[in-house]
Amino acid sequence: MSTTRRKLSPGELLIRQGDPSPDEAFMILSGKCEVFVNRGGQRQHIAYVLPHQIVGEIALIDNFPRTASVVAVEATETEVMDRTTFQMCMKDSNPFVVALLRVLSSRYRSLVSKLGVTQL
Repeated sequence: MSTTRRKLSPGELLIRQGDPSPDEAFMILSGKCEVFVNRGGQRQHIAYVLPHQIVGEIALIDNFPRTASVVAVEATETEVMDRTTFQMCMKDSNPFVVALLRVLSSRYRSLVSKLGVTQL
């Protein structure tokens, strides 16, 4: 399994809400990113992502558009897992775990929809 690294400068966008091509997930190695959504034309802070946390996983699991945007707050380095590597890992996983991930991502998207989050 191979992964790559990506470095971000403060203010650089890592993930854009609504991106229809979610081919990567990221583990923050150093730095800090902000997760936010566009709701009613307003930027709404969701969370900060810190070292050893993962972002972008939902879209990688279910292959639907990104649910939120992620921007570097400070100089940040990430480890990137691409779709091919992820699919190889899933192929080798217990089917129960794979089904569990799909159910959780579906429930998450349902919750996001009920909260009325809009796309960019």
